Amino acid sequence: MLVAPIINLSPGSYAVFVIASFAAAVIARMESLTLAFVGALLVGVIQGLSVKFLPSSGILSHGVRPSIPFAVMAVFLLIYSNLGREPSQPDLAGAATRGVQHHRPPPDRPWWQRGTPYLLGAAVLLLGPQMLDTFWIGIVAGGLALAIIFLSFTVVTGEGGMISLCQISFAGVGAIATAQLATEHGWPIGIAILAGGLIAVPFGMLVAMLAVRLGDLYLALATLSFALLLDNIIFRIEDFDQVGAGVFLNRPAIGSFTFDSDDRFYYLLLAVFVVLAILIANLRRSTIGLELGAVRSSETATATIGVSVVRAKLTAFSLSAFIAGIGGGLLATYRYLALPSDYNAILGIVWLAVVVTWGIRSPWGALVAGLALPVISQLVSDNLEPRYVLLTAVAFGLGAIGLAREPRGMLALQGQQLRGAARWSQQRLRRTPAGAPE
Repeated sequence: MLVAPIINLSPGSYAVFVIASFAAAVIARMESLTLAFVGALLVGVIQGLSVKFLPSSGILSHGVRPSIPFAVMAVFLLIYSNLGREPSQPDLAGAATRGVQHHRPPPDRPWWQRGTPYLLGAAVLLLGPQMLDTFWIGIVAGGLALAIIFLSFTVVTGEGGMISLCQISFAGVGAIATAQLATEHGWPIGIAILAGGLIAVPFGMLVAMLAVRLGDLYLALATLSFALLLDNIIFRIEDFDQVGAGVFLNRPAIGSFTFDSDDRFYYLLLAVFVVLAILIANLRRSTIGLELGAVRSSETATATIGVSVVRAKLTAFSLSAFIAGIGGGLLATYRYLALPSDYNAILGIVWLAVVVTWGIRSPWGALVAGLALPVISQLVSDNLEPRYVLLTAVAFGLGAIGLAREPRGMLALQGQQLRGAARWSQQRLRRTPAGAPE
């Protein structure tokens, strides 16, 4: 109520305001109300004084002042981590990652039972364009582009056990880099998308340096601060934003064969998703994957046996940034537009909630999450009044909260329920004599 006359009365502005107030809590090390009060005054004074020293126009005038709370938060996070004074924190990633280890593995089943769901899923995906009209092919193709980005959550959170709230920023870097390389430098779209993924890698490595020193709570705040800094400074550069119009992009082409139609682009996105999913599956079985599993269980024990925690986290963030950058470039080419505002940090929190809801450790969870988000949003938009559009995000948020019952996500829960129903049916059939009524 007190801040309403100062900022716009909207959910977005209030969300950013609340996140900015975390800077005072970080200064107080989540412990002292007095330090939090002093820290809030400090941040406010710095913001007020910055008006006198910043130019009246340009990126510095519009981007630096809103970024001050997040910059202060990042600075104090680094100071406290270097001093070894980081307070004890709850294990935020445990519900979706480490908790999985305590579940009883499913009983061994014949290969045809294990492979049937995958074969059915592959058949549905391959026949999708033949079963849908042009409008819905475009919606599902956009979901596949999102699913590629969501695979980055599978790597960094599902495999690495680290909560990263800046994966959407890596996707934005990939989209912006793709647009600049293709339009300003004349690169082929396909090569520009690959280069966009590589350009996102140094950003991932930078965040990884923070991840080495920070625990779950502070890492989540640090990655969120990083994302908001990119929102306010990098993504507002005029060459990237074009006064809110973005940069137009064509779709990729191989020689004379173009992916301009949605059905062709659908199959391209599906192929890229399959390649990256196979890469993640191989990573899980590799030495680095085993190291990530050990780090996810206990960093202290991992370091004790001589495994490099730094290398494991650096690999996880670098690979996740590369995948998110590739997905961001593909999403921009799907939309024919690279618009930085499509990759804001607040939306990234919703993306994480969606992936966690369906299954953070499985590429299938990323796939279903990517498809569900635009499809459900479109169904809600078509059948409900505009005021109910935000119900989609609310539903996925509630789904993420419901992980207390099944930490592996909704897909694992549904699979467990189906297997239980199948076992119950088999037991009933065994107990019922031949020819006897049930």
